[in-house]
Amino acid sequence: MEHLAHIEINRTGPSLAGASQVFGRNEGRIVPDGQSGAGQGRRHSFGLLSDLTALFIASSDQGVALASDLSEAGATVILCTKRHTTIHALWADVAQAQVIFIDADTFDDTGKLVDFCMKLRSLAPDKPTILQSAVVGQNDFTTERMSICDVTLSKPTSRAVLHYAIDVAVENNARYRALLCCQKDGSSATSEGC
Repeated sequence: MEHLAHIEINRTGPSLAGASQVFGRNEGRIVPDGQSGAGQGRRHSFGLLSDLTALFIASSDQGVALASDLSEAGATVILCTKRHTTIHALWADVAQAQVIFIDADTFDDTGKLVDFCMKLRSLAPDKPTILQSAVVGQNDFTTERMSICDVTLSKPTSRAVLHYAIDVAVENNARYRALLCCQKDGSSATSEGC
């Protein structure tokens, strides 16, 4: 996957080759040029898609394609490749992102993936997190995997499912934060207000 060594910016939209500017550290920002994208006018729970900044931690072609789809739809995308998947290396990008996408194929094994996701959740519980994996049989929009993510998507993922997943991740993340709040207060999750 030689093309993942860098992401470039192109004034006509995202491109993985032949663009005008290269960011260092194997990460780049894919920013739409202001032309209306397919989902730019669609309202999400955080506002318009063009208002979204999404962090993608991806090394597979399908993960990068999903990032490109979101960029084409109007979002600002920060793409970080496999070599920079430490929380320390990503912290500035985590802080500015509104939604985080993690491509499970970026990690060597499930244990490393779960450890990374749990560390990310503990440091940034307010960031809706979407996990994409070729291993899961179907999309999961429940809160079953709440300790590591808000939504799990199976590969490949369509653009329509991606848009829906963002909205559900925001809602599920609110539930996750409410549960954390109740746990800190010593309240029961079934108590009023939790």
